[in-house]
Amino acid sequence: DMSEETVLAFPEMFISGRLGQDLNVRAMIEVVLYSIIHSLILFYVPYLAYDGFLNQNIGDQLSYGTVSFTSLVLVMNVRVAFITHTWNWVVHLFLWGSVVFYILFLIV
Repeated sequence: DMSEETVLAFPEMFISGRLGQDLNVRAMIEVVLYSIIHSLILFYVPYLAYDGFLNQNIGDQLSYGTVSFTSLVLVMNVRVAFITHTWNWVVHLFLWGSVVFYILFLIV
C-alpha cells in the first residue's frame, strides 16, 4: 500500500509489528473473549425478550431469528464503523449498502 521509499523513510511506523505488539497471544485472547461476550448478548437479549413476543402473539421462530440476525447485522456494522480509520466513498458504499440490502431482503 505504501511505496518502498515511504517505508524506508519512516521505519518507526512499523515498530509495533516488529515488536509483536499488534498480533500476539494476549491480543488474540482479547478478540476471542469480546467475540464470546458479543455472541452471548446477541443471543440472550432476543431470547429473554421472547416472552414479550408471545404476549403480543408474534412469538415464533421466524420473529426470533429475524430479531437476532437484525441485531447481528447492525452490531457488526457499528463495529466495522468503530474500527475503520479511513472513511471514503467505498467504505460508505459497502457499509450503508449492506444495511440497505438487508432491509430490502427483509421486505421482500
